[in-house]
Amino acid sequence: MVEIVQQTIDQYEMTKDATRIIVGLSGGADSIALLHVLYQLKDRYSYTLEAIHINHQLRGQDSDDEAEFCKNVCHAYDIPFHLSTKDAMAISKEKKISLEEAGRLIRYDIFEKYLDGHTKIALGHHMNDRVETVLLNMFRGTGTKGLCGILPIRNTYIRPLIACEKKEILAYCNEHNVEFCTDLSNFSTDYTRNKLRLECIPYIESHFNEQLIGGINQTAIIMEEDQNYLMEQAKKAYTAVCIRIQDEQNVILDRKKIMGLPISIRKRIYELALEVIVQPFKDITYTHYRQIDELLLNQSGKYIMLPHGRCVRIAFDQVIFEKEHTIETISSYELQLGVTQRLGSFHTDVTSQIIEVVPDMDTLVFSEAMANDNPMVGYFDYDKLSGPLIIRSKMNGDSIYLSGIGGHKKLKKWFLEKKIPQHQRGDIPLLIHDDEVVWVFMYLKNDLYQVDHFTKRILKIKMEHI
Repeated sequence: MVEIVQQTIDQYEMTKDATRIIVGLSGGADSIALLHVLYQLKDRYSYTLEAIHINHQLRGQDSDDEAEFCKNVCHAYDIPFHLSTKDAMAISKEKKISLEEAGRLIRYDIFEKYLDGHTKIALGHHMNDRVETVLLNMFRGTGTKGLCGILPIRNTYIRPLIACEKKEILAYCNEHNVEFCTDLSNFSTDYTRNKLRLECIPYIESHFNEQLIGGINQTAIIMEEDQNYLMEQAKKAYTAVCIRIQDEQNVILDRKKIMGLPISIRKRIYELALEVIVQPFKDITYTHYRQIDELLLNQSGKYIMLPHGRCVRIAFDQVIFEKEHTIETISSYELQLGVTQRLGSFHTDVTSQIIEVVPDMDTLVFSEAMANDNPMVGYFDYDKLSGPLIIRSKMNGDSIYLSGIGGHKKLKKWFLEKKIPQHQRGDIPLLIHDDEVVWVFMYLKNDLYQVDHFTKRILKIKMEHI
């Protein structure tokens, strides 16, 4: 078995860049055998070996005895030992999740605290565990990724026993007089995985294929190879269609480019985008990927909600994956004349001043005011603007007068024509006079308030992004 583990380590480069390996030590045959083998190989691969045991406090004295047993095993081999105690039942009730899920959360949360860039966590999963996972995934309905089962290596987590059958591990322990603890709960058919292991798999082996474990494992390896290739292609395509990623809050993809790709690549691109905004990555199913794919055929503004409040929306030629989908709020400020004013909600500074029009006025300034074509500066006839001036975000029903059409135009229609994404519209400040839009900052100015040869006072407003 040592040779099989060695081959697995070499094949997957499990110890690459690792100077320390920490074994997740439960006290059962799998993890104890793993510790025993890795102890023999530590000089070959030049790593230091440690172990960590997590007491989930589920079986009273038995749990405490297992912790003590693991401690004594490590002491006998002079292996540094770490013990962590967590109440899995309490966490299960608090988070309203199963005991199995609570235990998993506890384990990985603790493991993460020991990672430092040069540490790998070695787990005792073996071939039978992989096959069980493949079958459970298949029973629920799954794709290529689910048919891979438990992977030999995932980031900093390695599984050196993944090519060993359970019977080989037990034979190894017997041959080398390796003692281990037996968790009696593993023999209870109250748990789905135990029922599969104790009843379903033995039945299939005796009635259909006695080499079931090896056969399903071979399928998992083939699926792993195919999945790796497809993900490599998907990552290349993702780079090509990704417009930008905004602080792990939003991922924006090119809608037209995505639609030209095969469905198998599209769904993996959705997965890559969701991995940015969904942490930890869970509860995303085939149904969600299908809904996202169907969304591409919808008009701008349509969206779907995903688990944990995530949202995917269409904005013209963009597909936007959002970490949070919030109700749009209205930001509003009264313009303070003659000063520089910070509009925090718009990330903008605005400076305003009133310029008197006099006979000897600089013709360059007046010409610039007449043209009024600088997107960052607005010139308006101040005497046409009575009462307070408001700078706010858009509201339903907003319109602006344009001489070119001889009337008012709804901003919603103008936004659509200019293909300004819906999620960006609320970030554009509007200058409002008497409930009418005077200026869509950076874009459009109301022709009723433009400077002309009869203007006596000019309101100049300059904006600057911060």
